[in-house]
Amino acid sequence: MKQTNQLPLGRDMQIKSLLSRGMNAQRAGDRLGAEQAYKSVLQRNPKQPDALNLMGLLALEGGNTAAATKCLRNAVKYAPRQPMYLLNLANAQLLDSKLELARSSIQKSIRLQSDIAKPWVVLGRIELALGQQHRALDAFEKALRLEPESIVLAMERADVLVALGRMDEAAKVYRTAIAADVRKVVAMISLGYTSVFAPDDPIPAQMVALLETEDLPPKARRALRYATGKALVDQKKYDAGFAQFLASKQEDAERFPLDQHLAVFENIKEKFSAAFIQSMRGLGHPTSRPVFIVGMPRSGTTLVEQILASHGQIAGAGELPDIRILARELGFSDEDTDQFYRNLASLSEKQIRKLSARYLATLKRHSRDAVYVVDKMPHNFELLGFIAILFPNAKIIHCKRDPMDTCVSCFTQLFTDEHGYNQDLTTLGRYYQAYDDLMAHWRAVLPGRIYDCHYEKIIEDQAAASRALIDRIGVPWDDACLTFHTTERLVHTPSRWQVRQPIYKTSLRRWQKFADHLQPLQVALGPLASDDIAN
Repeated sequence: MKQTNQLPLGRDMQIKSLLSRGMNAQRAGDRLGAEQAYKSVLQRNPKQPDALNLMGLLALEGGNTAAATKCLRNAVKYAPRQPMYLLNLANAQLLDSKLELARSSIQKSIRLQSDIAKPWVVLGRIELALGQQHRALDAFEKALRLEPESIVLAMERADVLVALGRMDEAAKVYRTAIAADVRKVVAMISLGYTSVFAPDDPIPAQMVALLETEDLPPKARRALRYATGKALVDQKKYDAGFAQFLASKQEDAERFPLDQHLAVFENIKEKFSAAFIQSMRGLGHPTSRPVFIVGMPRSGTTLVEQILASHGQIAGAGELPDIRILARELGFSDEDTDQFYRNLASLSEKQIRKLSARYLATLKRHSRDAVYVVDKMPHNFELLGFIAILFPNAKIIHCKRDPMDTCVSCFTQLFTDEHGYNQDLTTLGRYYQAYDDLMAHWRAVLPGRIYDCHYEKIIEDQAAASRALIDRIGVPWDDACLTFHTTERLVHTPSRWQVRQPIYKTSLRRWQKFADHLQPLQVALGPLASDDIAN
């Protein structure tokens, strides 16, 4: 008798009933009920692809990307020509940072079904995560051709335009969304960071009204307050704008453990002495390919990277987490550095070279051809001793800006939780003091290794400052460095709007616009404060 893979009719009906029950439970938010139904199906047939797919989606909802990927991979294994399973697998792989695998999965999905928008959207997100901004834009445009009336898709395309520096095109999309009342809050937040608002622009007043009348989720409210503050400042309503920044800070209940961080900085200075660094000399990789840009956020790090990345022999990799990942594997934490120091001190030359090789592999993924690759992670200033051991010949560029301007610029930005020192002016000023003290330590124990690049010097004489910067890297001059704002590359930081503009001087002494509000910051900074606020 010929064997078939079909289930008996009664059993097939049972499975359909269980799947239906699970989907209904999932829609109702009953995750446990949904899971039990899907597991019941898989107990009857472990290869049932619908149940595997739904279990994968359930795991994705719960944030378990590893379990989701496993289930969805099996769903694809048992139903390889089901494009939706491949799409879901690609989504899981994207969230799990398995970007090349995600690209492969979604391309297979598109080959099976290319006439709907969703797979193209997922491909666009994957290409964007891979740093392939033009491919991402092409994918979103294909999605829009399939759903040309979708403002949501248009907004996702606009986000790529922002990253590419095409701000005016993106702003038109966000304004269309606001007028159509489609994802208005998201559109207002995005518009706030892609436009300079004229005095008669009605949008900032609409943003204020929305904050006063709508019951927004806390995260959205905080983001909208920052965008509103920035919009009001554009309109020279400095007090009203600063009030929005203050209100957003007050809504954040989390308190930053400042004393803990200051103790860690002191411990770093104690452990990473000149003698210790000298004892590790010769163990690291001799390459000079990495260029590390460090400093406080909003000190000009993105501007300096953009100038360097405009050079034909230099690539910009953005803010790479890799150095901190390597340090954390050795025990580095925001609470204590003793274990990190002991583990690092015990490493052999072979082990240190292995760590260096892992980092260099990341740089190679960003650029195979560039002579130098720039890592612009500002807070690597905490790990300069570690960097100096791994790469004794790497260039280190330290971006400096007027302390008051730096702190005020930080205060008026919506940063992630890792930058919790930004929560109030006193904490911010004390943290800046500790950072400044740590940088003085690194200059002492790494003599001649750190190049201080002053933001104000770039603004006052871009050509001279840029030439000095390029000389420090050690490559011939390239005139493209003077037109850095035309360089097309992906920029994700809050400075992405500024680095698309020619040099402008309105950012100098910007803190004076808010002088009446800055007494706590001036007191916390002490001698580092640039001026007496009363003046």
